[in-house]
Amino acid sequence: MKHIKKIGAIASVFAIVIALSAFNFQQEKPQEEPKPTNLKVLPKNISHDELISTMKEFNVALGVKCGFCHAPSKEDPKKLDFASDENHKKEIGRAMIKMTQKINKNILIVAGIAHRPKQFLVKLVMAAKKNQKWS
Repeated sequence: MKHIKKIGAIASVFAIVIALSAFNFQQEKPQEEPKPTNLKVLPKNISHDELISTMKEFNVALGVKCGFCHAPSKEDPKKLDFASDENHKKEIGRAMIKMTQKINKNILIVAGIAHRPKQFLVKLVMAAKKNQKWS
């Protein structure tokens, strides 16, 4: 009788193992950050973290929030449509980035240096003042 109980217990464990192995247990993959779209000045292959960091620098430098340059979403006006070009201030921001890139390139040529030490680079902070009005 004890043998039958042991065999029954082993068979039950074996059945549970087989049943569980039928399920495909996969580790949850980390959710990929959405790829930015409509990048016209910043590198198309910019990482999500680098893009967010750059945008935060603009927030601090200009003393504004994201909605200053980015248009509200048409589906949900409480959210922003980062790809939209409807807010003309976004184009002004792009022009400022291009201007800064051009100045930095010229500084590197004149200085004859291959690397970019921070003291030589012009930042957007230099191109905009917090109290300046944008029209």
